[in-house]
Parts: sequence; C-alpha cells; structure tokens
Amino acid sequence: MTKSEALLYRQNPGLPQPLHCGQRIREPRKTFVFFCCLSFFSKHYTNPGGSNLIPVTQNIMKRKLNLKKVKVSRQREIAPGVFVLSFPRPWDFTAGQVIGISGHETAEARLYSIASGELDDEVDILYNINPEGKLTPWMAQLNTADTIWVSEPFGSFTGSGEAGWWIASGTGIAPFSAMFRTGLTAGKKLLHGGRDLKSFYFSEMFGTELGENYVRCCSREQGQDIYHGRLTQYLTEHPDLSPSEKYYLCGSAEMVVDVRDILISRGIPFDHIISEIYF
Repeated sequence: MTKSEALLYRQNPGLPQPLHCGQRIREPRKTFVFFCCLSFFSKHYTNPGGSNLIPVTQNIMKRKLNLKKVKVSRQREIAPGVFVLSFPRPWDFTAGQVIGISGHETAEARLYSIASGELDDEVDILYNINPEGKLTPWMAQLNTADTIWVSEPFGSFTGSGEAGWWIASGTGIAPFSAMFRTGLTAGKKLLHGGRDLKSFYFSEMFGTELGENYVRCCSREQGQDIYHGRLTQYLTEHPDLSPSEKYYLCGSAEMVVDVRDILISRGIPFDHIISEIYF
C-alpha cells in the first residue's frame, strides 16, 4: 500500500481494503467518490440505511479492456519529466473520461485521463514519468509514428455546463483540460495546486479565458499572480464556497481527502463533491 493509500484508509477506516483498482464508494452518512486512474475501476454503493457495500450496474473491474493499436502523432515535454502524448482520435468520448494505455496488446493497461476536447482531431494524454514504473519511462521515448495500444474511453467523472469548482493538483488537471477545451467553462472556477512554478500545466490556456477564476497555488515558490501556499489553505481562507455548486476534485489521495474534509466542514453537501484520485 502506498503512503497515499495508507492516508486514505487511516482517515476513512470504514473503507474496504484496496483491490488495486479505482472504486466508487458511498459511506453511510458520508459520500466519498473516488477513482484510481492507473488501473481498472468498479462501482459500489451503500444501502441508505445500512453499511454494507453493494456492487451495482456494471462491474468494470471484471471487464477486460479491448485495446486498439494507434500511432503517435507527436509528443512534447511541457515541463521537466512531464509530457503530452497525442494520437488521432479514433472514437467519441465525454470530457473527463479515461482510457487504458499499454505498450502491447496483451500487456496490462494503465489508465490516464484524456486532456483534449471532445471534438479535437487528436487525443492528448498528460503524464509524468514514474521512474519506478514500466510504462511511463517507455512512453517518454516514443516518437511520431510509433505504436501504442489504447482502449475505448470510459468513466463517469464527467462535467456539466453548470457553475462549479474544478480543483486539481499536479497532472490531475488533465480531465479539467478536456472539460475546458469542450467548452464547459461557464460559471467555473479552477483551483490548481503545485509544488513549483513549473507545475501549472496549460496555465496560459486557462488564464486567457478564466481570468481571476483561475487560481494557482504554489507551496514551494512565489511568483506573480500566484497564491503562495497549498490549495487547501486557499480554500480554508476563501469566504464564499456555495453549497449549491458542484466541486470536482482530481489529484493525489492526500489532496482529495483534505479538500473533501474542508468542503464538508463548510457545509457543502456530500453529493456535490465528485472526486478522482491518482495513486
């Protein structure tokens, strides 16, 4: 179990043990929705009056992803160790969904959020290199016309056109990039946390349209128009968190748990907090 997973289970002792997949879980008296974007996920709910987890509808964990071969269009390094890989879009998708990516048809796929818009000609995948991983170091070496294997898109961490908050840390900005590029920007506030000033991927794109509704929180460095501190600190200090709006969270387990607790303490309804966790 990683440190992030250990933190998640320490703060939520009633959760079942991890299955090495993302899970959607609803607890009695609490709602906590989370997805792991590096493996298969399944859906669960609780009885409103009980505490047992009940699998409902599709159990995606049991479904093997069908992978299709595609060719890389281009790849660019947008920050040290952080890349955007592109390939021609072979299917329709909904902004916020994920796809499986593998280096071979029979190899286990890892899940990544799509960062491009629904009508874009190419699919963009934002990722950073995990030195201990097998896939991302290999992906970082890919060039134009090289082959990768991808699944069809799936997942329910999808946005809407109503007012709300997008809250991300690190590469958790990817699904919000897809929502932004699809045009779901009306009434949106984007809060992005990063350790250093190079962590704010796609900042020029966001800043041009969102203006003061785009807030960057940097914990280690200071810069112009940058909030110096963690995004959790910014939320704690922010006086206006509307309980009528939706709050979309994507990033590390630590960030999601901390932000969820802040929002709940400020009176945000449980079912207005929608989360996606990257392990």
